Amino acid sequence: MLRITESKSALAAKAYFDRALRHADYYQKGAEIQGHWYGLGAARLGLTGEVTRHAFQSLIDNRHPMTGDKLTPRQKADRRVGADFTFNAPKSVSLLHALTGDERILEAFRKAVIATMRDVERDVKTRVRMGGKNEDRLSGNMVWAEFLHLTARPVDGVPDPHMHIHAYALNLTHDGKEQRWKAAQLGDIVGERPYYEAVFLSRLARYMRGLGYEIEPQGKYWDVVGLARPTIEKFSRRTAEIDEARTRVSRPSRCFS
Repeated sequence: MLRITESKSALAAKAYFDRALRHADYYQKGAEIQGHWYGLGAARLGLTGEVTRHAFQSLIDNRHPMTGDKLTPRQKADRRVGADFTFNAPKSVSLLHALTGDERILEAFRKAVIATMRDVERDVKTRVRMGGKNEDRLSGNMVWAEFLHLTARPVDGVPDPHMHIHAYALNLTHDGKEQRWKAAQLGDIVGERPYYEAVFLSRLARYMRGLGYEIEPQGKYWDVVGLARPTIEKFSRRTAEIDEARTRVSRPSRCFS
């Protein structure tokens, strides 16, 4: 499954980095998750390997991590600084990895996410305003940081297995024609979220079959054959909690006179 959440401000994005992105899995208190840089834009900036707090916060502030130079021309206080692409493995995949310790499953999941983010990168555009124009132009490069998590937030103090990746994409792309950094136009990407989700799940299913696991449809999603539905639901308490909250919010309010 795929969710895309835009950061509302630079301050919120920095807090999210410390509180959620690099926060370790809940059973590893005091540890940190090491993120990794991806994208053609990241390579252009000289960003490879592990994500540092300095580099991430510099980009959030629209500054080059090495030189401190301003990147995009506009520096509005309320500008969009980035978007979190959260890829969630089907619960049966998370459970299978937790129960068997088969690290090939983890590698298959990461491969599916990276390949799908490459597709997103290929489709990224930027706005064109020079010469009286008002259109979008394909730029085809992004800067994103990947953070892998293996558990969900705990319910009653106990976390459930939940393999997911936060691919945080900075609102930044290099316009090859104008030869400068500009804000990325992610509107079309967000609108096509169901397409990228389907591509991701299809890739992951293909990789799982390649490892010898059987796949069966579950509505518009799928699960690995061999794990009973009651077992999957037993370890889906956080999902059940969220669904219950959504039901309460969507339930019509009653007025008493």
